[in-house]
Amino acid sequence: MDGSLLQANNPSNNIRVRYDPSPKTVFIDFDYLDKNQGAVIQVVHTGSFDNLNINGDIMGVQKLSQVDPKQLKVYKPMEVSDKRILGIALLVGIIGFYVGNFQRDFARSLFTLSTSQM
Repeated sequence: MDGSLLQANNPSNNIRVRYDPSPKTVFIDFDYLDKNQGAVIQVVHTGSFDNLNINGDIMGVQKLSQVDPKQLKVYKPMEVSDKRILGIALLVGIIGFYVGNFQRDFARSLFTLSTSQM
């Protein structure tokens, strides 16, 4: 079993994660949490999901709740190919905007040329 802090969105909260092997317990401490502040904490264990318990008190919170990991959304960073596709799409969009708004005569001449050849 082990526990670690993966990410916190406000370092001044001073969130700390510590594993104590004798009671097989992961302790999570922090100075304070305001609305929309928190952390991602990883707990690795060899038991089942039913063996996990959350105990503690947070001022102003009625009840601590567990979230099934299957309900969490995983966001992966964009890969290089995704960035290239996004860049090409943005470039085509910018060129289209420029031609459509600032080069109307040029765009009309292209349209007229292509329709007159049919």
